Amino acid sequence: MPFPCILLQIRKTDRQLSQMYGRYLVKSGMRSTQYGLLRAIAAMPEPFITDIGRALGMDQTTVTRNVEKLEKAGLVETGPNPNDTRKKMVRLSAHGKACLDAAEPYRAEAQQRILDGLGEEEAQQLLRLLAKVSDLAQE
Repeated sequence: MPFPCILLQIRKTDRQLSQMYGRYLVKSGMRSTQYGLLRAIAAMPEPFITDIGRALGMDQTTVTRNVEKLEKAGLVETGPNPNDTRKKMVRLSAHGKACLDAAEPYRAEAQQRILDGLGEEEAQQLLRLLAKVSDLAQE
């Protein structure tokens, strides 16, 4: 019997995790995609679109489209880099920070559900393996 397809299992797990986290985050009025982008932006001091894409493994076009949606919702603010106006800088707005803070307990609750099932040792092992797979998949 052939070895199971790693890609299919990871994609299935990704969909199921996204749905589960989404069920928790919706209580704060936020979708998991919004939360992920806001959390990445908050973790970096005024990142460029390219920095966000690199951190999340997303192409620049997708990041730009999603940042535009966040900006229309008042969750982020964008502006040109003073040193290179071709690059757009992104930062959380006060509203975005408040929404991210409000969503955090729900994200923590979803994550705790996974941690309860895996335990800390297996969770750390999973994170190490996922990072390794991510590195192996880089072109």
